[in-house]
Amino acid sequence: MRSIDVVANAGNASACRPHALKVAEKRLKLTELVLRCVICGAGALVAVLVGTDTEVMEIFTLEKRAKFTDMRSLL
Repeated sequence: MRSIDVVANAGNASACRPHALKVAEKRLKLTELVLRCVICGAGALVAVLVGTDTEVMEIFTLEKRAKFTDMRSLL
């Protein structure tokens, strides 16, 4: 009878150790949340850096100041 119970519960993972699986699921959700926040913060930082970055190029005596609007891929 014992082997039949194990086979019957093989598809039901929560029947084995419900507390351990809940803890693992919470850790996974927390890790996913932290990674999403890090990605959003990095994206905001990149947007600020691209928006405020300036570059000056000298061609002979002329100075050309590049801006983010000069980059056609961002428009």
